[in-house]
Amino acid sequence: MNNERKQLNKQEFKNLTNKVNNNSLCVEYFRKSLFNTSFRGSKDLERKKTIYKDKKTTIKVDRSLNQKHRDLLSLLTYEQKSKIAEDGSYYIKTSLYSLAKKMGYKNPKDSVNLITLLLEDMQKTLMQVKQKKKEYTHTLLGRSFYNEEDSEYIIQIPAETAKYHIYSTSVSIPKKLNEKIVGIENRKSRLKALISFILANKKLENGMNFDTICSKLDITEKTAKSKFKKQIKENVELLKEFKILFKNDKFYLKKEKCTFYPALTEKQILSFEKSEEQKKYNELLEELLNFDTDKIITTAKQADRQVFVKNTEDKKLAFYNVDNVFERFLNDNEVKNLINFFKSKKGDND
Repeated sequence: MNNERKQLNKQEFKNLTNKVNNNSLCVEYFRKSLFNTSFRGSKDLERKKTIYKDKKTTIKVDRSLNQKHRDLLSLLTYEQKSKIAEDGSYYIKTSLYSLAKKMGYKNPKDSVNLITLLLEDMQKTLMQVKQKKKEYTHTLLGRSFYNEEDSEYIIQIPAETAKYHIYSTSVSIPKKLNEKIVGIENRKSRLKALISFILANKKLENGMNFDTICSKLDITEKTAKSKFKKQIKENVELLKEFKILFKNDKFYLKKEKCTFYPALTEKQILSFEKSEEQKKYNELLEELLNFDTDKIITTAKQADRQVFVKNTEDKKLAFYNVDNVFERFLNDNEVKNLINFFKSKKGDND
């Protein structure tokens, strides 16, 4: 799918509106290693990093981000939003000072520049998603500017980013729960990544083993995995606060707290387009059935001396010959052609 700016159809707009109004983010932002497990460092990559790959989808990014970026992006979802434009783009209205305060900086006023740098990182980060029939290339955030009149910092969510949200599953983490995640101290950033990952997965009733989690979080070295497991065992009570249990080398989510919003599928789009086409067809047919019968007869005779009239009992178009003798009902293609013909002639008969 290309990145042309075009108007969303009704189903796309409904899907996006529901996700935006419920403060959700793509689960891929939490399930994949988009944000590394540290709280430091951000840099351009010499070559794109593959953060996910299976038979159907490959996701790459060109920048390294961390848990500070994750925190900031998640906080933005709860800020005031503008009306969604026809192409899906919209704006988030916020305060840099307020964001710095929510991020836990001791001196928020002096930390505004740090928030700006984190935002700039996400504005520069390109995510490339390749699938069999679609391809998305978008930044996590769009352009931003300061509105002096209202003392607001305005951040754009571009149409391309919104489009990706529509065709991805999204998760809404309750505001207080997310603030609790943001409040986890920096030295426990790996636990923060772990908690975000688990909450962004619908159900872990059967559990997920430690090695699988490490793979998802891009923790692959033996020493790093050993330190991570030690940190998990030392913070079992913290995990319990999020209803996460670690038992026999497996993680379990006791109670699902988050709300998920489904991706819009190609099948749904095709079904919607078909229903819209049928709706339009029915409206045109109704318009044709409401034509004055005498005008229809006159126009039809002028065309090819075949007379078309409406059947008043079951509202089907019937075909009569020049002697006004019923022959048969029209099939769908004939009705479509007739609709187009009379639409073109309607002005002549008014």
